[in-house]
Amino acid sequence: MAAADSPVRPVLVVEDYDGCRALISTVLQSGGHAVLEAATGEEALELAVREAPGLAVLDVCLPGISGYQVCRVLRDRLGDGLPIMFVSGVRTEPFDRVAGLLAAADAADSVDVAQHQMAAQPLSQGLEVLREYTDVNGKPVTDVTLGDELQVHLRFRALGAQPIAAVALVDLLPGGFEVVENPPATVTLAPMPTRRTGNEAEGEGEGEGEHAASAWTPNFGEALGWSPDYAEVREDRVNVYGLADASAREFVYKVKATAAGSFAVPPAYGEGMYDRAVRAWSQPGKIVVRRPK
Repeated sequence: MAAADSPVRPVLVVEDYDGCRALISTVLQSGGHAVLEAATGEEALELAVREAPGLAVLDVCLPGISGYQVCRVLRDRLGDGLPIMFVSGVRTEPFDRVAGLLAAADAADSVDVAQHQMAAQPLSQGLEVLREYTDVNGKPVTDVTLGDELQVHLRFRALGAQPIAAVALVDLLPGGFEVVENPPATVTLAPMPTRRTGNEAEGEGEGEGEHAASAWTPNFGEALGWSPDYAEVREDRVNVYGLADASAREFVYKVKATAAGSFAVPPAYGEGMYDRAVRAWSQPGKIVVRRPK
């Protein structure tokens, strides 16, 4: 039997909370497994390269780099031969589980891996999701220089005749990239409303000088021609929520290359929040970040 399949290889447990890490390690040791412990993602990566574990159990929320980032680096460095499982008492929503699978984990919490396994080819099941990295001129790129800022174009549409009222999109960043926030908006003060006199008719002048209700806008990226319900950056992924109909909707945000290397680009994932049969993911890819010459 090849060494990579040997049952005696240790289990790498990555958890920053001492009590949880000790509990997981105790359970594994009681089953006859040798255990390696790490409290941070950086420590986990060093142990993984040096000790070649047979399984990695990762917490999602870690100090420094997150469990998702650790997962992707382990995949890039060690390949598919290392099983990876996420365990989290906080990130338990379906999209947290999907995010773990998009990061190339083999399991996340108790999710059915076969049901959510990300294929090498895109899927469109009642919904279509496309994602493209471009330069500032809109030209697709797969090879960039450290420090470059790129645009990420996230597009989606419903494939049926009826709109989908609530769609959630999850776009995991490749390792070595971070989201660029929008510059602060310039605030313009409105003029003071004009005081009414006793001669003015009832209701006349109401609303003068008052701010009209404005649509919510995110502090990163831009929705082109539509308004999302909400958008957020959570650690190393972007989540966008909104309605999908037959017209293509696009959300564009910027990322910056912060580390050199060759990185896997996970597929962008979309799902109907009230109809889990509606789901889609885009084509995965690769991107190379080179140091300046």
